[in-house]
Amino acid sequence: MTVAFAGCVSGNKEKVRASTPAEIPPIDATNADIFSDIRTLENAIHEATNEFRTEEGYGPLEYNKNLAKIARNHSRNMAKEGFFAHKDHKGRHSGERADYFGYPDAAISENLFRAGIPEQIESPDRIADRTIQGWESSPSHRAGMLTTAHIVEGIGGYITAERDVFITAMYADVDGGIPS
Repeated sequence: MTVAFAGCVSGNKEKVRASTPAEIPPIDATNADIFSDIRTLENAIHEATNEFRTEEGYGPLEYNKNLAKIARNHSRNMAKEGFFAHKDHKGRHSGERADYFGYPDAAISENLFRAGIPEQIESPDRIADRTIQGWESSPSHRAGMLTTAHIVEGIGGYITAERDVFITAMYADVDGGIPS
């Protein structure tokens, strides 16, 4: 099993918004023979994050479907474009990506996770536990999960045909929508 982490990075609030936000492309299927719906895994990671926060004396984060779409898009891009980093293939960090897709002005940070899934199919809960345990053991990831500044999170995953799972967790201090 290969596991990789990328440290938590925060976006800044000084942004120049494009006149019209970009539309988030629809999600194409992940490796459906592993999970029929990636949202099952994303929800398991969200629940595990809140369990960890509660154990550490912090309140839970609300789930934001708009941040989840942006996070899912980043995970898919990492898988399809062959990179693993906070800056996307166009050089944008998490805050710039959120702004690009029209998320309201917010302090954004993110955690990344990548692992190969062994031949035996793992449950979403086991992958979620492995993700959270990895983030707990990394000071920058831990800080990203436990900051009191953030009130929402969005989790986005993507699984390749080669059984590599990419996870992006985005945290924000604003619970915002994306303009239609």
